[in-house]
Amino acid sequence: MQAGLSFFDKKAPTVVVRSLFDKYDSNGNGKLEEKEMQTLLEGDLGLDHEKSWVYFLLLDKNGDHDISFEEFSDWLRSEEHFEVLNDKEKFDSLCKAFNYFKTFDTDDSDTLDRAQFERMMKFFGHESINMDKAFAKMDKDENGKVSFWEFMVWLQWIPVLN
Repeated sequence: MQAGLSFFDKKAPTVVVRSLFDKYDSNGNGKLEEKEMQTLLEGDLGLDHEKSWVYFLLLDKNGDHDISFEEFSDWLRSEEHFEVLNDKEKFDSLCKAFNYFKTFDTDDSDTLDRAQFERMMKFFGHESINMDKAFAKMDKDENGKVSFWEFMVWLQWIPVLN
């Protein structure tokens, strides 16, 4: 998984990050879609499909199934170096969290709407909290849904990209 690691640096110039982003943005729409990220994560960086998919959802902060340039840049500059994937304990926690998340993602949108969120919170023993306030707090980008990244930030089981 050594290919491209020189790009994973806080000090990488924006022009370098943009160039890498544009390389994988094969349709030129200004976003990296799932297939384009698969090319990077699986084809060039050597992740297996399971790790690639979970990592994609972790990078997709707003849950829109695209990686924006900002999300991509934040990731490259985080210096995370796939720690969450390479550390077995962290990866197991990530997979456990992913399975919980998908249990409540009943429409398979890879996000939780307000009703799904409430069922999840009740499952975790939070029946008596103000669900509207809790949802607003977890929905960091205020788009009316909770992404897997927002869920991981709330869980605090492993460090996630901010």
